Amino acid sequence: MPMLTRNDMYAAMYLGHLHVEGLKESAMSATSFDVRIEKLFRRVRWHQHDPKKLFEDPEDNEDDYEEVPLVDDEFWLPEPNKLYFFDTKEVFHLAGWYSGSIDSRSSWARYGSAVQTMTDTFKLPHYDGFHGKVRCGLNTLGTLVKIRPGDAIAQAHMCYDGCGPVLDDEMEMLIKQGRLRMTRDGEEIAELMQTYIEDDCAVIRPRSKGKQPVHSEMTLTSDGWNGGFTLTLDRKIKIYTGKVIDPRDPDPDCFEEIELDYEGTVIPAGTFFLSASAEEVEIDRHYVGWVGEFNLITKTKGFGGFGPSGFPSTLQTHAGAPKIDPYPRFRGKITFENLPRVPIKLRPGMRLTELYLRRLNNPYFSEKEERSRYRDQGEATISRGHHDYQSQQLEFYFKR
Repeated sequence: MPMLTRNDMYAAMYLGHLHVEGLKESAMSATSFDVRIEKLFRRVRWHQHDPKKLFEDPEDNEDDYEEVPLVDDEFWLPEPNKLYFFDTKEVFHLAGWYSGSIDSRSSWARYGSAVQTMTDTFKLPHYDGFHGKVRCGLNTLGTLVKIRPGDAIAQAHMCYDGCGPVLDDEMEMLIKQGRLRMTRDGEEIAELMQTYIEDDCAVIRPRSKGKQPVHSEMTLTSDGWNGGFTLTLDRKIKIYTGKVIDPRDPDPDCFEEIELDYEGTVIPAGTFFLSASAEEVEIDRHYVGWVGEFNLITKTKGFGGFGPSGFPSTLQTHAGAPKIDPYPRFRGKITFENLPRVPIKLRPGMRLTELYLRRLNNPYFSEKEERSRYRDQGEATISRGHHDYQSQQLEFYFKR
């Protein structure tokens, strides 16, 4: 079933199907709303769970966690590549068969903060619904970033009766109708481009000119495949320099821009960097984009650092903020957040990841044209999260 737009969420709130304690009006966006961090925890004890009790966790209790103290009573500075946990400041009340997911906001993902929902009963639709705060995992991808209590580091997406990607045939139809526009170097792509594996080499071809691609994460049904659209790597990337990132006081020296060599540029292991798709994307208002991290070339499965085979990922890419808003809220190149686990050679045009589409329950609509702060970006773009604090200061000024 489809994802909910802002208008759908307002309707669900009016009917009493959705209630979020502590939600601010300013936190609502086109297809999601911002959620805040209240306390930060680290886990001090792990249990070996019984696979038969996949959705039960009787041994998991608060004694397994310890609260992380603030630095100077102001902020946390999580260690890079360590898994932390936090509870949302907001309290969720979902009626039966509603579910949600919480992921990083794009601005915070560009700082290297990857968020994932850890509460299974929130992610899975159930006839009893869900009531309570949501526990999330927080992993900093090789960066040092200051996080303060109350920071809106994540966003919540709501669905009814689950949500999955559309099939390739539908994506192909949307491309032909001009409702999913993909351009590369100014030329429009008129066919669904996907990666094929031939003799253990990845070859990008239009879907209609070859067999269905071999892809262990795709779902084969009677109607088709979920293969997505192959996105490739733009030449310019921005590398994290190791300085502490303070979202309240942005420092441009935290990132350094380089151009990849066409013969290949080696990126050292553990180096966080921002990249962009070579393709510019514009999505019809009936859908949202969802970037899939699975990558046969780099054995990537995003958050947590493990591929689908269970082996550590060579490269984590776009692990935190997978959603791409529809036009007119967003269009342009897609920025990715990356962390190589081993030295990796990057070349412009190499396959990076896949773009999937998810249906919206109703088309995205706003009385005034909303623009994402990243709309029309033409290259890898560093975070503009400092605008959050500027808005808060302006709001405080008018309340005095």
